[in-house]
Amino acid sequence: MVKNILLDFVINVFNLEIANHYTTTEHAVIIDFPDRTQAVIAAHPVAGHFPRRPVLPPLRQDHSYHYVHQHDYGYGREPEVLELNKLTLRGWEDCRVYLQDACETLLAAEFNDFEITFDSGPVYLLTITPLIKRPRRARKIQTKPHSASFSKPPKART
Repeated sequence: MVKNILLDFVINVFNLEIANHYTTTEHAVIIDFPDRTQAVIAAHPVAGHFPRRPVLPPLRQDHSYHYVHQHDYGYGREPEVLELNKLTLRGWEDCRVYLQDACETLLAAEFNDFEITFDSGPVYLLTITPLIKRPRRARKIQTKPHSASFSKPPKART
């Protein structure tokens, strides 16, 4: 079985930089947004572009974790920060922009219309499907008197 390396990357980068609650399944990541909506993120290899041994390129060192922990801000090296300020994604559009940025900067992959192309050959299709959590509806209370439900409608006069 070939492992989905792009989905593993999404999970790892969410662990590192995203404050939203998310759950993982075997084939997708489900992320919760503050407005009670959700999105399902899945990555599918495009047929004909998947090598036998998928290998991700080495991670670039200029992304946020490495930037905060190893950057000289002009006053000498900053003391180690124990925890990053994580991002809260507000909706599926924020999620799309974030994943595009992460793929382009961390993986040095080309992101074009949700198709991610690596220099080493594999091509993935990233899908982000928005879901809406509907609020629970209150139970309808009957307002008519009980006897009214058994009465016959009045006859029309001619």
